[in-house]
Amino acid sequence: MYGRKIVLTVVMCLFALCGVQAQTIQNGSKWWDGAVLYTANVQGNSVNMNGEGEHSDRFHFELTKVEGKSGEYILTGSETEAASLRAKVGWRVQYIRQDGMYFLAVRNPNGDAVWQMTLTPDNLEHSLNFERYLEQQPVSDQLSNCLLNTTYLGRFSKDQLRIMRNEILARHGWKFQSKDLQEYFGKQPWYKPGNDNKAIKLHIIEQLNIQLIKSEETVPDTFRSYGADASQYVGGLADDGRGPDEVGTVLGENVYLVSTETQFLDALGNNRTVIVAKNVHLNLSRVLENEELFLKKTGRRWASDATAIITKQPMVVSESETDGRQLALLNFSGLVIKGERNSSIEVDPRYSYCLYFINCDHCEVQNLTIGHTEGGYCSGGVIGVRGGRQNLVKDCDLYGCGTYGLDLIETTDFSMISSTVHDCTYGIMELRSCMAVKFNKCDFYNNREYSLIEGVGNEGLTFTDCRFYANWGDAPLFRLDNSFYLIGCEIYHPTQNLGSIEIAEQLQGPSKWVDNPLDTNIKGRNIGPDQQKDKQFESCPLTVIEEGWKTRTIDNVINGSFGIMLERFDQTWPTWMVGEIRAAMEKGLSKVVLDEETSLEVTVDTKNGFAGIGDGGTDGEYMETCFWNRSNGHKLLAVRLGKPTDPFIDFVCFYDYDPAKKCLTPEPEILKGYRWGDRSPYTQIFCRLPRVGKNIIVEEWGDGGPVHHTFNWDGMKPVYVKTEPYVYKD
Repeated sequence: MYGRKIVLTVVMCLFALCGVQAQTIQNGSKWWDGAVLYTANVQGNSVNMNGEGEHSDRFHFELTKVEGKSGEYILTGSETEAASLRAKVGWRVQYIRQDGMYFLAVRNPNGDAVWQMTLTPDNLEHSLNFERYLEQQPVSDQLSNCLLNTTYLGRFSKDQLRIMRNEILARHGWKFQSKDLQEYFGKQPWYKPGNDNKAIKLHIIEQLNIQLIKSEETVPDTFRSYGADASQYVGGLADDGRGPDEVGTVLGENVYLVSTETQFLDALGNNRTVIVAKNVHLNLSRVLENEELFLKKTGRRWASDATAIITKQPMVVSESETDGRQLALLNFSGLVIKGERNSSIEVDPRYSYCLYFINCDHCEVQNLTIGHTEGGYCSGGVIGVRGGRQNLVKDCDLYGCGTYGLDLIETTDFSMISSTVHDCTYGIMELRSCMAVKFNKCDFYNNREYSLIEGVGNEGLTFTDCRFYANWGDAPLFRLDNSFYLIGCEIYHPTQNLGSIEIAEQLQGPSKWVDNPLDTNIKGRNIGPDQQKDKQFESCPLTVIEEGWKTRTIDNVINGSFGIMLERFDQTWPTWMVGEIRAAMEKGLSKVVLDEETSLEVTVDTKNGFAGIGDGGTDGEYMETCFWNRSNGHKLLAVRLGKPTDPFIDFVCFYDYDPAKKCLTPEPEILKGYRWGDRSPYTQIFCRLPRVGKNIIVEEWGDGGPVHHTFNWDGMKPVYVKTEPYVYKD
């Protein structure tokens, strides 16, 4: 009993402090309680809720708005109607809006929630499908991430409910009084009890779920529908419920590893995981333009408008766009598209989506770099989502698109986690009539040119731990017509161009505001695909690069920009140095001091097409890189890498960039005879790439004394012109 009082006290205190917000029930709004979909009929202060379930449409209850109290209602009507909510006439009903959630909570006289229903744009069929989906998810995941309802809870026994309720606390380190709970959770590898239960803070989902589970535990079994075996549920109880990672180990049932565009199309299906293999870069335009792959093929269509296709079956559609075709995925459920490592998806048409989800539920895109080979205007984007619910983008890098990184239309419960959106031509995202869209730990940078985050008619838009920087300062950051939420964000943007920031609600304290988009305190962080996160752990030795670059062509170079060419070089021959240079480029910085003690710094000169990194000393690795525009329309990229300690190494990689083939082809013949190792073993040769101008100087230190070899640019390559003694100047 003592333990229960502590739980209730902590929960109620936290609930009082959480700062929930309320508003008014709108006429025609729909509310889902797990079994019944109610529609609100509002007349003045009276609200009639009429509901339909899977087998009946005779559900009804009434509410009366409390004058002068926003979001406060009282249950009215008959006791029989109130009893259907496990309540009584006169009990309080709150309309709560917090952290992107909108729901009604029916409360007993003690203030505890006994019933809840969530605002939804869905019809009955979609709501029932969502409930069935929840049944298949790990129980432990639902406890803290999803507001539970009595339909879901009714499937568990009283003993199971007690475990579920206390697991919420256990995952925060709650120290239990009951010996059976101590023993039970003590067997869980994740359980680490703390010393101060009062210091534990629960968010609103956890608070309400504890109250709802406690209420469910008091209901006699004759009025409950439990009877399921908890072991049948994915994840079980008190289990992390995530299972083994199948990537790179076991490709089990409904898991497909693909390395070509055709294999990718063949693998798409409901409740499947499609893995793009390591170091594979798919260009979907190679198959989307092939009509034979879509005509008279089961589950595929060749169409001018995928939204006009009338079917409930999943459909892979090659859809016509302004300057090509785009992939539209229609009516999919449970599809996961993920990259193994250093994997990407791109398309050629400037006005298309790379991936377009239409009426899809519970689909995920993970660990991929996604973008266009060319930027465009007016239409298109990296990822488009129209309709559907519970879709997710996680650990992805969305870049340089037709217009926006994300284009969301009438979708519900969309989430983007630990991802980046950058180099988009119109803005970061556009949202229309969406509900409960959430961004968590995402970075948005180097985007232009109009309103960066634009939306109309959205509810529950939330940004948590997100950063906005290096975007066009002349563009308004927010252009939204409804309130939205900022939780612990960092915003680097001119104050006068924040746009509709006045309707932002800052929760859990104010976000960070800096007037300068290029603030030098902005540092990279560990988000995006694995190839970005793990580069420091898988750098390629310079000796391996020196031997391998001469025979390895780098393909899928989407354009000839300096940054993209370096990015593809780094994905092929990863080093920590290119990553630091790219990070400085993305932030628009010309100089970054990485270590003041060793003078390790990055230099970027985008005007002259030059970048470098080094410490100016005698110990660390160094790098220089530049490019030339060739007279035939190609580009020549040079990357110099070296290390002045044993084993001493210094070499230059030269690549031809072909805009038609979109590849970097090695040109090892350039400077042949003037490279390290081309002369006697005791001769040292260093190539100095030009920061200004186009000519190369090669320094040679040998028996004959130091000399300079000059190579002048002839429009296609540097060619030898003269050798001069090196004059040392102190």
